Amino acid sequence: MKLTKCIPIVLFDMDGTLTRSRQPIELEMGELFAELTHNTTVGIMSGGGFEQFERQLLSRLPDSTDKSRLYIFPVTSAQCYVWKDGVWESVYDLALTKDEYEKIKKAIDVALSKTSMVEGVPMWGERLENRGAQISFAALGAEAPIDEKEKWDPKGLRRKPFRDRLRTELPDFEIHIGGTTTVDITKKGIDKAYGVRWLSKHTGVPIKDMLFVGDALHEGGNDAVVIPTGIETRQVSGPKETATVIEELCVLCKKTI
Repeated sequence: MKLTKCIPIVLFDMDGTLTRSRQPIELEMGELFAELTHNTTVGIMSGGGFEQFERQLLSRLPDSTDKSRLYIFPVTSAQCYVWKDGVWESVYDLALTKDEYEKIKKAIDVALSKTSMVEGVPMWGERLENRGAQISFAALGAEAPIDEKEKWDPKGLRRKPFRDRLRTELPDFEIHIGGTTTVDITKKGIDKAYGVRWLSKHTGVPIKDMLFVGDALHEGGNDAVVIPTGIETRQVSGPKETATVIEELCVLCKKTI
């Protein structure tokens, strides 16, 4: 899709779109992103927790970034943060309860015993991560090298049986293949589509006038859940292509200021 006009709200996936998986945003991308915040409202959605956002992106953005026009949606939009009075402030947090966490943990054990997803698979760091509003299971571990992660399951096929088993065990939760090696679990109805709808209602901008940019908008991809909302989408192959999209947006939006 070729952009022909300024978009009032642009949403981005983070891993594989703005950055490589769990890797710091590159200097050039950070500068482009900062420029975009002066031209339109921007949001970022990712399965990572807020602390991951800070390490990977927020602390590395140029001082020129207009943070007042930036919405952060960690843990698959189960949380939202905005910049207020010089700090990132929580707008909402749909945290899992202790009982929900224990139920999910037991279901993961069952799903692992019924599938062969991690048999013979090396592990770097912990596989299970409690992100407060989301439980994430990383097949290679949270500290796996980026090259190993990117080649292990690029199409999500190795994780699909595990995800499907979890959906059987946990019918009252959202379960999605996320990132490069993870499967993410949130409360029912909470995913990136929830974040899109919330932001539209919060700002008054119709969903059809918004744009979502992601690397996994294909069928089964972890960004594809936004498509039924009616938002315009732009599939990218990685940060390099995302940079081109941002450059297009900056040119178009400057013309309308």
